[in-house]
Amino acid sequence: MGAKLTFDTVTGANVYMDDASLYGKAQEISGLSVNPVMKDISPIGMFGKKKVMTGIDALSVDVTWDFINEKVTNPFKDYNLKVYGNVVRRENGTDRSLKAYMELRGRLGDNDLMGTLKGQEWSGQKTKFELDYILVKHDGEEILEIDVENNVFKDHGEDMLAEMRNNANL
Repeated sequence: MGAKLTFDTVTGANVYMDDASLYGKAQEISGLSVNPVMKDISPIGMFGKKKVMTGIDALSVDVTWDFINEKVTNPFKDYNLKVYGNVVRRENGTDRSLKAYMELRGRLGDNDLMGTLKGQEWSGQKTKFELDYILVKHDGEEILEIDVENNVFKDHGEDMLAEMRNNANL
């Protein structure tokens, strides 16, 4: 993995908690990026420094809500969310809508559940989820899967950590 990976914005999404109850309706889910964490190394006998990837930076997504179940906004609890929505991708000069599916596991980070509360205007509730797990699919095709706790990192179905796990006899 070289530069940071960024992903399409999901719009018009239904968000379910624990695969059962409606958590909310999201206007937009965005902000996911995968950034490598690099470390300088300079072992004995090496002329200069070399940067090596030691993992990925913390994952998070931003959610702009049309509706959110405010009874489930505990920042100390892990949430398992499933997202069904839409992604618009531009191909050959035309827009194409794709079915978007995401699984998220994490906690609430920064949130603005009160919004701006102005008469006859959308109040602008926004939350950030700090993630330990994410699965992203577009039209059934796996785009990304990262499970921080279980050393899983798949990019378009390719296991990016297979060699590391094999070397560690995992």
